[in-house]
Amino acid sequence: VFGAVRRRQRAPRSRQSLRRPACIAPSGHPLRCSAPRGAACRAQPRDACAADVTFHRTKNQDPAGATMFAPVPPAATRRGAKGGDEAVLWSWAQRSYSETALISIWATIVGCYALSIYKGDVPTAWLPMISDCLVAQPQSFISRIGLIGGATLGEGCILLFGAFLASATQGAGRTEMLPAIKFSTFTGCLACFCLAGVGAINEDEFTPGHDISAITLFVCFMLYVTFSLHQVCQLKVGDKSSRLLRWFVTIAASVDGFAAVALALIWNKTSNDWQIALCEWIGVFLITYTLQINVRDMGQSIELGICQLLTHAHQTAKARHGAAGAGATEPLLGA
Repeated sequence: VFGAVRRRQRAPRSRQSLRRPACIAPSGHPLRCSAPRGAACRAQPRDACAADVTFHRTKNQDPAGATMFAPVPPAATRRGAKGGDEAVLWSWAQRSYSETALISIWATIVGCYALSIYKGDVPTAWLPMISDCLVAQPQSFISRIGLIGGATLGEGCILLFGAFLASATQGAGRTEMLPAIKFSTFTGCLACFCLAGVGAINEDEFTPGHDISAITLFVCFMLYVTFSLHQVCQLKVGDKSSRLLRWFVTIAASVDGFAAVALALIWNKTSNDWQIALCEWIGVFLITYTLQINVRDMGQSIELGICQLLTHAHQTAKARHGAAGAGATEPLLGA
């Protein structure tokens, strides 16, 4: 009799030894389970234990989905719906931030253009150079406030997108791309700094400073969109249509930048020329449109990652609840 009781008492331990390896990943790495070493953890299936591991290691087993999970703040994995709401709010704040930058830049340029046409301060009414619209007063004051403020906000958008790409790179295990991401972020920030220089220094005040800022702006922006396109395609950020738009923006920015540099340095066309004016207007449009694409793709990836994380957390909670209920009805010594 006592031997039968001891065998029945050892049966749960044997079931524990069979169920405990469920917390081992298919790759062989042990998963960190937040539950104590007890019945609650023993009753969990493989997916339930895997849900508590940090999302970087979990998504390394699925490189196709790693870019969606890596940028999500870790709070969303720890606090469930509350963390998800905070991350959605964070994504919405980033979009509002980028829209403020775009409105600031375009409102300044279009406002100065309208004032210059109304006052007759530009020699060419149908397509004046942006630089010519920023010379007379009060356009010079407006341009300093608007372009410097908009360029500062745009630099913040580029830094946010660089941090997003760096997080996605680490989540996908592609750390070799980090130097290229840092370089592209630097060129984007330098382009925004030169945009502020174009607005702060007009041609009548210091022509060499204005021209150097404009040329550096075009060159840095070409480098930024080219490197960003490569990184986005490698990490599969955004949908297919977004990546096609990036290809179009990169090609257009390269053609526009080379044309502007060639016109300014080779043909010495730096003032009152419709060719330079066309390059300026196209360049500003591409810069602002790139910022908008960056923030849109970042927001979509974050929100999609949050939805998948919350769905996985809900399924994990249901699995734990069902396993705990099944374990409670099991007798200790059997029938």
